[in-house]
Amino acid sequence: MSTPGDLEVMLELETVRRAAERVREMLSGLRRRFDLGPFEYSKRVRIAPLEIPHSHPIITLNTFASDELGVLSTYLHEQMHWYVTWYG
Repeated sequence: MSTPGDLEVMLELETVRRAAERVREMLSGLRRRFDLGPFEYSKRVRIAPLEIPHSHPIITLNTFASDELGVLSTYLHEQMHWYVTWYG
């Protein structure tokens, strides 16, 4: 007879990983195609699938954006918070 502590739990993270990689690839592609340098005030970015995007202490994007325009607008929005912090 097994007890609850004996059960092995298998966590499947592949869907979350793929979604985060999709956002990373979109952002990397946008940075290669466009000169975003003048609008980048923080080079630290994390992708947290279920979090609300925010700027501090690290720019955090989620995986809700379904296209490049959504990723770009969120990324630049969070960068502008850094601009205000530096120059506001």
